[in-house]
Amino acid sequence: MNYEDLIKNAISKNEVVQLLCGSGGYEIQSSEFVQDVFPTNIMSVLVNCFYKQKDNIFNICEIFSNALECMIQNDPKEIYIATLYFDTCVFKEETHSASFCINKEKFAKKLKVAINTYTKELNSPITFDNGMTKKFPMKNIENFNKNYISKYNFSIL
Repeated sequence: MNYEDLIKNAISKNEVVQLLCGSGGYEIQSSEFVQDVFPTNIMSVLVNCFYKQKDNIFNICEIFSNALECMIQNDPKEIYIATLYFDTCVFKEETHSASFCINKEKFAKKLKVAINTYTKELNSPITFDNGMTKKFPMKNIENFNKNYISKYNFSIL
């Protein structure tokens, strides 16, 4: 798969959010050995469509950040997916394998508002566009949050 063409196509069609969500034909399948339910291969999309394109696509960090901001203003499904990307960014930055960094604290504040707005819905099953259903997404969010509090002194809840 040519990820550079994929992200350039998504940008040209203003479909970066769809790419991140794995909708509209943008799903990148996760390995069959992955034990959780995901809308797309979060790590592959982040690394190949964004981190590896830093030198090829002007403002790729801003494009990514803006798409995440749009997602947290939408429905609980997109808020959860944005949380998955946020957590993956935190991990990649922690392991010094991110080609750019997001403003974690700033985004966390906005994410916290979105999560608190949809707490009830995030405690219920969410079905992704690929048909897979995450039973209790809030449990993952709570686990992520424990890490953020202990390592970074911020909370998304």
